[in-house]
Amino acid sequence: MFLIVSNDLTSIELEYIPKIVLLREFENCIDLLWDRLPEHIRADSEVQRHRSTVV
Repeated sequence: MFLIVSNDLTSIELEYIPKIVLLREFENCIDLLWDRLPEHIRADSEVQRHRSTVV
């Protein structure tokens, strides 16, 4: 599988990317995508650890 995370992805499109893929391949992009990530992903403590600034 080949995935590209771009700044143009919508929240609906982000729902199709599994959490494990986000954490393994795109952990540096979590901050950029945070506002568009589904609520159940943002609530996950493992995902929150990859965020550089916790609000």
